[in-house]
Amino acid sequence: MTDNMRLGIRLGLYLAPLGILLALPTFIATVRIHSMADGPAYWLYWVQNLLPLALLALVGGLARRRGYGSASTGLWAGITYGLVAGASLYGAAALTPDRSRLANEVWRALLLRGYVGTPARHHAVVASVMHPNAPAYIANTALEFALVGLLAALVGGLLLRGPKQQPEAAHE
Repeated sequence: MTDNMRLGIRLGLYLAPLGILLALPTFIATVRIHSMADGPAYWLYWVQNLLPLALLALVGGLARRRGYGSASTGLWAGITYGLVAGASLYGAAALTPDRSRLANEVWRALLLRGYVGTPARHHAVVASVMHPNAPAYIANTALEFALVGLLAALVGGLLLRGPKQQPEAAHE
């Protein structure tokens, strides 16, 4: 395990409580209905993605400042953060009480927003609420934040200067 990996995993674990906190609103049925029906247009989606993006850029700057590779450190921080955030989102989806009522409310909200209701689509929506898929939550979130961490940390590392150089000894 390289130093970049160790630092990235450690910084990703420091960010992990944020992923848990950002998953907590999905326990609320109305938040979950709006987030599923509105998708990327809902405010929670933006908070869940932009806040970690800014922090992963900070991770890249911090890594660069310490003399580590910003991109690889951000990649590992993003993977670690994404695994915890995805597991938290999956846990919230799996532990949601009264999932059958939630599935029907999500379906109604989608229909009110102009979603074309076919039996196959109805089954897909209801099945996604009734039987949350762990790989869809955990693996996809980890992959998403691996890419976000890589790019954001690279940009964050470019914005900050590298480690301070020691002055060279004066020639006599």
